[in-house]
Amino acid sequence: MSGRVDLWWAEVRDAADRRALLRDVVSRYLRCHPEEVVLRRGASGRPELDRPGSRLRFSSSSSGPIALFAVTDGAAVGVDVERTAHGALLPETEHLFLSAAERRRVAELAPASRPVELLRLWTVKEALAKALGTGLATDPTELELRPPWRGGVVPTAGDVVAALVVHGGWAECLQRRVQPTAAVASISTSSREPMSSARTHARTGRGSGNQRA
Repeated sequence: MSGRVDLWWAEVRDAADRRALLRDVVSRYLRCHPEEVVLRRGASGRPELDRPGSRLRFSSSSSGPIALFAVTDGAAVGVDVERTAHGALLPETEHLFLSAAERRRVAELAPASRPVELLRLWTVKEALAKALGTGLATDPTELELRPPWRGGVVPTAGDVVAALVVHGGWAECLQRRVQPTAAVASISTSSREPMSSARTHARTGRGSGNQRA
C-alpha cells in the first residue's frame, strides 16, 4: 500500500468500541488475529502499535457514534472527524485556534458560511497535531499545513466534516466501511481496561485536497 492512505469509517458506542475496531482494522494489515494486536499510549496520549512489530502508522478519531481510522505504510498520519453541529460553537472561540490571517479570511465570508469553514479549519488543525504527535501541546493558532505535511478536508457523506494530514502526501486515498470480524465483540469488552504504557475511491494527487490551514 505504498503511497496510499486507507480511511475506515465505523459506528461506535464508546471509546472501548473504538479501540476494539482499531485493533480489528490494524490486524487486517498485519495478517493476525485482532487479539494479537497490542496498543500502547504514546507520549502525546495517542494509541500506537506495541506489537506485533511493524512500520504501519495509523490515527483515529470519533465524534458521537461516528469513528474514522487512517492507516499508512509508514508515513506519519493524522485524522479528525467532527459532527457539523459542532460548528455552531466555534465562532465564539475562533481566537483560540485561528491565526490572525485565518481570522481575516473567515471574516470575509458570509455569516452563514463561517461555522462550517471554522469547523473545516479546526479539523485540519486537529489532524495536523495528531500527525505531528504533539496533540494539545501545540498552540493551534500556530498550526499551519506546509511541506512536507500535506492534507486537508476529505470528501464525506452525512453530517460530518473530516480532515486528513500525511507526511509527504499520498498518491491514492481509499475510503471503506469497517465490517467487524466476529472477534470484535469480545475485544471490545476486554479493551475497556486501560491500554498498556460499500468501498469508495478518492484519488487526490499529492493529498492537496481542499487545504484549509
